[in-house]
Amino acid sequence: MLRVDGGGMRWSRVEPRLPPPGAAGDPPPSPGARRGHCAVALDDETAWVFGGRGANGAYLDDAWLLAVPRAAPAPAPGAPAAPRAPAGAADGARWRRAEAPGGGPRPPPRAAAAAAACGDHVAVFGGTNATACDGSLWLFHVARGTWTEPIVAGPPKTAT
Repeated sequence: MLRVDGGGMRWSRVEPRLPPPGAAGDPPPSPGARRGHCAVALDDETAWVFGGRGANGAYLDDAWLLAVPRAAPAPAPGAPAAPRAPAGAADGARWRRAEAPGGGPRPPPRAAAAAAACGDHVAVFGGTNATACDGSLWLFHVARGTWTEPIVAGPPKTAT
């Protein structure tokens, strides 16, 4: 994972720290390898990731938050660079599950969906699973960690 410092236009590697393992049966502490997921920046320090296909090819329906604290400002030209901490220690980036415990409705597993941050929500539209394209729209309420499928006016969704 890489982060760009917009002021200095420099790229740096981010190595998220994983929280300690929980009790048996708890979800894994990070989303694991995936492709075809959607991701959006919620603000300058938080990214949101949903779905995709896991390393085993399974379609996923999990949502994750990645907190990435702001990078230290780049040193002024000619100033010495700050000492670098050991790999993974300096960034303080952390993953956590975005969904609230207890279930509730959620979108079916999918890859190749589109997502956009909209106020307190992330809208997820479309995507595909192993058998069909999906034309549904789901809203994820970030603070509550809950999903809703809104009723949308217009023609019914169809796959082409």
